[in-house]
Amino acid sequence: MSSFKALFLSAYADSFCEGMRDGYRQGLWDKGKGLQRLRNKEIDGILKRKKQKNDISRER
Repeated sequence: MSSFKALFLSAYADSFCEGMRDGYRQGLWDKGKGLQRLRNKEIDGILKRKKQKNDISRER
């Protein structure tokens, strides 16, 4: 009986660790996507500012 319990617990621990690892990977992936979104926003902002400067210099 105790060997069955040990086997069950080890299998449970393995699956738990795998789930934690997958969750961690997913968290890193989400974080990476969030950072990419921020970078895209920054780039968009820079491009808009450059365009505004060009428009102002054309008007003069």
